[in-house]
Amino acid sequence: MKNHLSFLFLFFLTNTIFAQNLLPDGGFEDWNGTVPTGTEQSLEPLTHWYNVMGSPDHRHENNTGVNLTQLNDCPQGNGDSACGQPVAGQAVLGCYKANGADGNREWAGTALTAPMLAGNCYEVSFYVQNKRDNPDFPMLIDQWGLYFSPTELPTFNVNLANYSVMQENFYAAPEVIDGSDWRQFTFNYVAPEDISHLFVGFMGDGSTASPTTWTDDFMVGFYVWFDEISIVPIEPLLTVTEDTEICPGDSVLLTFDSNFPIIWDNGTQTGTTTELWVTPETETTYTVQTQDGTACSVTETVEITFRAGAQLTYPEDICLGASPFLLDPTAGAGTWSGPGIIDPQTGLFDPNVAGLGAVEIQFISDADCANDFTLTAEVQFIPGAFIDYPELVCLNETPFILNAELTDGRWEGAGILDEATGLFDPTLAGAGAAEIAFISDFDCDANVVLTVEVIETPTVDFTADTTGGCTPLSVNFTDLSSETGVDYAWDFGENAAAGTGANAAFLYQNAGDFDVSLTVTYSEKCSVTETKPAFIQTQERPLADFVYEPQFNIIENEVVEFINTSTGNFETTQWTFGDSTTSEQPSPTHIFTAPGVYPTTLTVSTAAGCTDSLIQNITVKGAVDIFIPNAFSPDFDGINDRLEVFAKGNILTFKMDIFDRWGGLIFTSTDRQNVWDGSVNGEPADEGVYLYVVEYSYIKLDAENPVRETAAGDVTLLR
Repeated sequence: MKNHLSFLFLFFLTNTIFAQNLLPDGGFEDWNGTVPTGTEQSLEPLTHWYNVMGSPDHRHENNTGVNLTQLNDCPQGNGDSACGQPVAGQAVLGCYKANGADGNREWAGTALTAPMLAGNCYEVSFYVQNKRDNPDFPMLIDQWGLYFSPTELPTFNVNLANYSVMQENFYAAPEVIDGSDWRQFTFNYVAPEDISHLFVGFMGDGSTASPTTWTDDFMVGFYVWFDEISIVPIEPLLTVTEDTEICPGDSVLLTFDSNFPIIWDNGTQTGTTTELWVTPETETTYTVQTQDGTACSVTETVEITFRAGAQLTYPEDICLGASPFLLDPTAGAGTWSGPGIIDPQTGLFDPNVAGLGAVEIQFISDADCANDFTLTAEVQFIPGAFIDYPELVCLNETPFILNAELTDGRWEGAGILDEATGLFDPTLAGAGAAEIAFISDFDCDANVVLTVEVIETPTVDFTADTTGGCTPLSVNFTDLSSETGVDYAWDFGENAAAGTGANAAFLYQNAGDFDVSLTVTYSEKCSVTETKPAFIQTQERPLADFVYEPQFNIIENEVVEFINTSTGNFETTQWTFGDSTTSEQPSPTHIFTAPGVYPTTLTVSTAAGCTDSLIQNITVKGAVDIFIPNAFSPDFDGINDRLEVFAKGNILTFKMDIFDRWGGLIFTSTDRQNVWDGSVNGEPADEGVYLYVVEYSYIKLDAENPVRETAAGDVTLLR
């Protein structure tokens, strides 16, 4: 149910461009004059508007049921929805929103006379007035507005819609509509898609609106009038002066034509005039923009640049000391300036005034700045001098260019093969001081005289403290050349090994015949090389090596076999056993008759006399040697299942006792073949450490008095 207790104040506003309005009836005037059946304020008699949802009201002066002007203007606080006047014409549209955040709303819709095209800009305007302005019963809310639709009806539930995804199509007035005065809202709108219909009503999101209500009764709601809605296409036009190039100091007229007001900006100034003369001191860009709203404005730029004079380089070298001359007799009337200009009108240039180095000369034409130019010239100091050539040249050196930097002239003198390039042949010049002249083509004294010292080619020779031997062979080389050089380079022949210095040393690792070369440098154009073929001859040295059996537990009077494993082309061998005995057999046997450590030496020699030796110490024990392992594992796998006793020599008597960790005797035997199997009283002994004591005797010197010895230690039993 609608509550119409509101007072209205109407304000008449004009200036809408109706001729371009895309709405066929923005003021709700096209009424057929009949009162609709059932609801007297229904939109049914309107020609262009229709109900989108709810039942928005059409109120007209001539509709006797809801006549707008049957009363005077609504006094403040009256709250009567039937009083008041339209903004213009005879009719208004009334729209309602039910109380509460999700209260139903009323929308009226109409088809546009022409679609709003995607990307085009439009000026949109509408009036809205609150009809519930009784201060004692406020019903105020914002977000009344428009929805731009591509379809005749909404494609969504407007009461539950997610407004954020459709925000480009909504316009909701930000102001709370209160009081009885008409509020006009005007804005620019760029269509995000083609738009064919417009909806009017409450366009707010109930969760973000700002309502003020005197009651929470859902039957009481918010009610406003809409009038004079317009959508006018905005087509701003702007033409500006084309980019202009001027001479420095000149003025130019800029014109800006538009169907809207404009504003221009040159970076330091702004203005709104459409025509102005400017005389810029620097190159300037004018930015011009139509003032029809930021969404629809057009921007153009005008660039004013200066004509740049040509950048030239003087085509010839200028000699310091030359007479004054005209830089460019064809330049015409104008002004010359810059270092060395002694007559600004003719461009007379004096190199002596300018000084040595690069100079920049400017010419400003009296006729047109397009004829201006900047000329860069180089004043050079080219003396006529006698210059000693800084190097010695060997008589046998190949021809070379004396100085590639001297051009535009000719060369003369002994040894010159090409006068244009200065190609010089020492052999043609002969030994001695050769004077060479460079004659310049310049009109100033730029000649150069060189003295080239051509010397007889020195003799290069060298010697060595040895020229042959066995590898590795260290050789010291000594220079014997007739003249002292400034640089020495050696090639020793072995893998291109090199060295420097007048005296050098090298260690030859490989056998062979090696060529040795020495290059002595006396100057950049004088170096001599001496090569002596097969100067160093080396022979391979053999490598002595041997093994022996047995390697361990050797006892006196035991036969030891020595095996020669030496490498290389040796022919003779020599053994010394450390007990004053020797052998020349390749792989001899030997018996050491007493215990001790014997340094045994093997020496092998080649036919050329290259030898190598190896010494190994042979340890010989007494007449008997006993060895007992420090661990065994009686797990019946066939490996170390018993505590074996290994012995060498003539043992007469033998006894072995096994004790546990507390000193208890758990095993005894006098037979070396009967050894402990890791059991105690027929049961497997525990893992751990046990003590053994072995007593034995053997004959040393006297059979009647055998030697008695004892061996004791720990043994670990493992399972």
